[in-house]
Amino acid sequence: MRINSFLFIILCFIALMQSRVAFADKVHIKTYFNPAGGVPTEQLVFGALRTSLAERFSISEEQASLERALSNIERGDGDCVRSLLPTERRRQSLLFSEPVTYFLGLRVFVSSQSNVEHPKHQVSLQALLQQHPQLVIGLEKDRSYGDQIDALLSQVDPARMYQKDGSESTSQLHAMLLANRFDVLIEYPTVMEYHNVQKSIAPQNRPVPLDVEGLPALLTGHVACKDTPENQQFISELNKALTTMTKSDEYLAWHLQYIEPGLRESFLTEFKKIN
Repeated sequence: MRINSFLFIILCFIALMQSRVAFADKVHIKTYFNPAGGVPTEQLVFGALRTSLAERFSISEEQASLERALSNIERGDGDCVRSLLPTERRRQSLLFSEPVTYFLGLRVFVSSQSNVEHPKHQVSLQALLQQHPQLVIGLEKDRSYGDQIDALLSQVDPARMYQKDGSESTSQLHAMLLANRFDVLIEYPTVMEYHNVQKSIAPQNRPVPLDVEGLPALLTGHVACKDTPENQQFISELNKALTTMTKSDEYLAWHLQYIEPGLRESFLTEFKKIN
């Protein structure tokens, strides 16, 4: 009996040491994410990716605003930021994965009580800003809206921009638009709908999209990491997992469940063009 007990202890000790060695062999990746982005699709997709990569990577997650996440990564505290829109400038310093999530493209929203006149025909964002020289835009600080919109916003007088930062910025900007603290907000329609539902905003009081031309129909969120050998390996394996995952029914369902029924057909049309 004593021999069996001793043998059991030895076997447990060996199993413990093996698990420690296996854990030590894993590549540790620290990621940042901002839950204030609203729609939980990214968290569902990344959670599944994390599980599929668990044998090779020990992935930790920390909540942070985009500004703090990028700052921390630049000074060596952390590896990757999630749900990031790729831009030419960002690609100069970060490694980007293949698309992790897809979103209906950015739209320009006004409050239902706004005095901004709805254009009778499609107009560009630049024309809209020129037609309304006093118009103030609500923006998330340090967020990229894509190369095209970023270039336009760089020419706008800073006095016409109401910028908000922090982990609750998108929710706060949504509330401020409803309160007419500024005139227009550039945001994803799925994010706006998410906050409408979460805050029980009546349909007639919800922000209204303007018919603005030239905005991409579909945008993508990516994992972006500091360029190191370990992170190159991580991005490579992540991309392999995405190749399989994006073909699954669950992947599409994670997107559709957070898209307003009236927008699902538009999303599916654009999604099928690239998948």
